[in-house]
Amino acid sequence: MNVRIENVIEEQILNADASKWERRMRGWTVDFSIPYGSGRGIVVDNEPPERLGEYDVELSIEEDFAWGSDIVTVPATTPAISFNDRTTTLRGMLESVVDASVVIRIDDTLVSISANGSPPKLGCFVEMRFKTMLLFPTHT
Repeated sequence: MNVRIENVIEEQILNADASKWERRMRGWTVDFSIPYGSGRGIVVDNEPPERLGEYDVELSIEEDFAWGSDIVTVPATTPAISFNDRTTTLRGMLESVVDASVVIRIDDTLVSISANGSPPKLGCFVEMRFKTMLLFPTHT
């Protein structure tokens, strides 16, 4: 996904869970924009992102979701992202579900998450709310 960094807020050292990452990583909390709105996330990289720089990133949301609670169907037909009161809201199309593994399509980007409960039909739009999104620059 292509993002534009609107503001670099602060540097962070991410204390990574050894089962997910092999070492501590540096990150920068940023406000960013895409054609569907604006959000806040943590750019994980060795170098700080540049304000007003454009980056191709992979998204990672490491929270567990529950259908009908923090991920719900919506009547919308377009992707969207917003940030308000320390919570990101992301909307996209339900692409696939295998057990608790879920893939959401945001335009040409696929986001994998974990969600428990009974999922809706594939192809519908869903909206999820969460606290932290990691952005991994692809350097391409």
